[in-house]
Amino acid sequence: MADARLILGTAQLGMRYGVANDGGQPDHAAAMDIVRTAWEGGVREFDTASSYGESEAVLGRILHDLGIADRALVNSKPDAHWDGTDMGALDRDLDTSLSRLGVDRLHTLILHRESLLGAWPRMAPGLARLVDSGRVQRIGVSVYTPGAARDALLLDGLDVVQIPSNLLDRRFEIAGIRELADEQGKHLQIRSIYLQGLIFMTPQTLPADMDFAQSVVRDVQALSSRMGLAPLEAALGYVRKAWPDSTVLFGAEKAAQVHDNLKAWRRDVPDMLIDEARKVFADLPEKILNPSLWGR
Repeated sequence: MADARLILGTAQLGMRYGVANDGGQPDHAAAMDIVRTAWEGGVREFDTASSYGESEAVLGRILHDLGIADRALVNSKPDAHWDGTDMGALDRDLDTSLSRLGVDRLHTLILHRESLLGAWPRMAPGLARLVDSGRVQRIGVSVYTPGAARDALLLDGLDVVQIPSNLLDRRFEIAGIRELADEQGKHLQIRSIYLQGLIFMTPQTLPADMDFAQSVVRDVQALSSRMGLAPLEAALGYVRKAWPDSTVLFGAEKAAQVHDNLKAWRRDVPDMLIDEARKVFADLPEKILNPSLWGR
């Protein structure tokens, strides 16, 4: 049975990714097992980017080898350095991505930087032409702040907003982003649901240069235990309940992790998990919530 709410993030297929990544980039056989397990488990949507190392090319080969390239929904992001001025460069970058992926159309073209929102009036006609060309179904943007999410949701011609949210990070909930998306008829994608793996760490496995997160990882372990859940189940259960109308991105370094994610996604979690998590992690500093501040 397909699960339309889950998206497999494939950054891990093209490069080493995440603070908890101990295996590096998987080889082709392992990468194929990851995608096959996701597909057989009902996942139909995949997220990649031209800047994720070899991810587009690896994903494209796998989709072709599995015979599902014409059925998979693929989202990708253009060059992370694109500044919104040269629409011809974006057009060429899109063609390159489609070629690497071996597909005729992206499900969603997601702009990589929220700073591009200021150039929306200039970019919008060109982005609309990409949709009209049939090579892109939807236009989206990845943002990092609730203010940028709010601005994006109010733009005509922008269909999807990708935001970070997880067991620890309630900034977008508090800002009313879910309600605004419903009001505007826009779609939200939730990323960073494990905060680059921090949610799975323990005081013993936390890197020495991240000692500032010791109390948080202890609290995650304690909350999960009180709920009768593994941290994976608590993290996924929280996002599923807190963002009921949104799609959710998850990544994996091994096929077994995909299986574990799918199993945890379907696990019933106590209703009190939401309230308890909001109490325990009510006021965390940005140093915890923003991986770009970790100095790694």
